[in-house]
Amino acid sequence: MQGVLEIPSRFFPHFRPATPDPTICMSPASPPPEAIEPGQLLKELEQRQDDVLAQIDELDEKVRQVLQGLGVSLDESEESLS
Repeated sequence: MQGVLEIPSRFFPHFRPATPDPTICMSPASPPPEAIEPGQLLKELEQRQDDVLAQIDELDEKVRQVLQGLGVSLDESEESLS
């Protein structure tokens, strides 16, 4: 059995082994972790949540309009299962 084949770095000059550094996975638009103010991430998360909930409400209204156009009515008792 032979050992692992090592490919010279001249063939892949930009290759770097994986590291556990979390900043590598961040998008280019994200500020470095030390530049983030306390509470900023929570505010961004809440804003994203509000945006998604608004999109869900818009989709719900569109589905209701389509169903109404098809002559289908929703049973309100099934809707409030929460």
